[in-house]
Amino acid sequence: CVFGLTLLAVLAGYGINSYMNSYTATRGLNCRDEPGTYGQIIGKIVKGKKVSCSAYSGEWCKTRCGKEKGFVYKKYLSK
Repeated sequence: CVFGLTLLAVLAGYGINSYMNSYTATRGLNCRDEPGTYGQIIGKIVKGKKVSCSAYSGEWCKTRCGKEKGFVYKKYLSK
């Protein structure tokens, strides 16, 4: 019973955290391997796609770009 309640609390926290860090791309975005325009482009995110940020580095959001993790500019993401 304690295990079930602990698991439920963890999953609820994960759901709240995912919702709070969820955005929509307002335009097509380059996904880079490092935060900043000097990073190599490793993928693209199309306009309208949902983006989940796991961390931030200044104005850059760390997210998944296909199978890799990369960074997109937060200015072009909206709640």
